[in-house]
Amino acid sequence: MKRRKLVLLVLAFLLILSPMTTFADAPPKVAAKGAIAMDYETGKVLYEKDINTPRSVASMTKVMTSLLVYDAIADGRIKSDTKIPITPEARSIIPWDPCGVHVPYAKEETVYDLLSIYLIVSSSPAGTALAQYLAGSVPAFVDQMNAKAKELGIDAYYNDPNGLKPNKVTPLAQAKLTRHFIQKYPEVLEITKRRSVIFSGRHYKANNKFYRNFDWYKGNVDGFKSGTMPFAGSCFSATAKRGENRVITVVINSSDMNERYRDSIKLLDYAFTKYPITYKTSEWAKNVPVEAEQMGFNMANIQGKKEFEGTEPITRGEFISMLVKALRLEEKAGEAFIDVNPEAWYAKDVHSARAYGLVQGTGGGRFEPEALLTRQEMALMLQNGLKLEPMGIDKVFKDDGEIGEVFKEAVYRMAEYGIVRGTDEGTFLPKEGANRESATSMILNLVYGIANGKIPGFHGEQEPTSLPEYI
Repeated sequence: MKRRKLVLLVLAFLLILSPMTTFADAPPKVAAKGAIAMDYETGKVLYEKDINTPRSVASMTKVMTSLLVYDAIADGRIKSDTKIPITPEARSIIPWDPCGVHVPYAKEETVYDLLSIYLIVSSSPAGTALAQYLAGSVPAFVDQMNAKAKELGIDAYYNDPNGLKPNKVTPLAQAKLTRHFIQKYPEVLEITKRRSVIFSGRHYKANNKFYRNFDWYKGNVDGFKSGTMPFAGSCFSATAKRGENRVITVVINSSDMNERYRDSIKLLDYAFTKYPITYKTSEWAKNVPVEAEQMGFNMANIQGKKEFEGTEPITRGEFISMLVKALRLEEKAGEAFIDVNPEAWYAKDVHSARAYGLVQGTGGGRFEPEALLTRQEMALMLQNGLKLEPMGIDKVFKDDGEIGEVFKEAVYRMAEYGIVRGTDEGTFLPKEGANRESATSMILNLVYGIANGKIPGFHGEQEPTSLPEYI
């Protein structure tokens, strides 16, 4: 294979002095016609796109309907186990309910069961039955919905309880409504975060396909409501909590279902960059995330989480992304791993690492990006890229016998050059799961070593060393 000149980090000192701007710092490009990100605690708008233009929100209308049901429970007018009759008018919706799930209703159902099938599966007959029971008729209930909007001071006007007819709701109004709902009835999240529901003895998957199509996203999303109609496009409101911070996002009138979810991910990641970063590390590692952030490879920051849990286990995908960003390797196209979602935040880094010869995969074209790393595996990945020559001072740890044979040379080279260090007791703990702070510290040692001239640098394109099957 053609050799590439060594990629020497001659500007490493500049890395130390000049923090790298991460992708989450710039406002995202959102395809939806209207969008907002809001801080849950204060109601502060963190991102906005045409947030005051009223648009139809399809089944996100069900949020207002559900709020009125929760109000009725709080007022003592009904209980969660109150039996609600399923009227002929409610049943008439079943054959053409746009949610596409034909739910067989009994003669009557409990309030809780109706709320569950309503918010999780978006089954419209439940909303009609609840509206008729609470207000006597659907039109009377719609009047209550609009009265509630005025009471909350939000720019929203409804024509039916389910969003099956066009209505007028601004992104700002939907975000405020969702925030009010969670603040007043936080228990609603126990329903909205569920991925499925058992109703009348049958199992139904959530109509909100974010939990399935974007399961790889580790953003702690625990609701809230999706909606789709021809006159409304694809809509989605979401809420997520990272650390002590909760964010609410709304996108209205996206061109397709997955676009609304991609927009929501962009909004969430961007919104969480607006909070001060929180560091939780061991005492010895208290400066590690700060230095990593200055150099542009603090994973909490890169992922938009704005928190650093130092003792959390680190995954293969995260470690490789850290390494690629710390070495400032240019993006490089190559053969992709079949199990790395191209939309995952680490995808480009992992595939670049493969092109540079840092990783080969686990066989069958797979990489297992979410698998956890051991300390000896990290050492081997680094040696594969650095190709460090022996200095004649082989480091022997007290638990040398526990280091796998295929890993020993890598562990010794990393120890010789001061990239990896053992415990105070002189052990390496090779098979112990690596955590975020130890991995970050290892990469910092690498960058400092290159900056100080003790480590020659990263070999770009060359034949990769022989690796065990699972690296």
